[in-house]
Amino acid sequence: MFDLHPLGGSPEELERRIRKLQKINAALMQRVERSMDAQANAYSLFQTA
Repeated sequence: MFDLHPLGGSPEELERRIRKLQKINAALMQRVERSMDAQANAYSLFQTA
């Protein structure tokens, strides 16, 4: 699944890995932010009831 020696490989391969990890990181951050927004909205609806 994951290479235990991530620093091995050509510069192009390392750049490809960095781009891939940055894309994964951005997707995970968006998921967390959406989840936090949904929780905040649910709580604000509860408070106004």
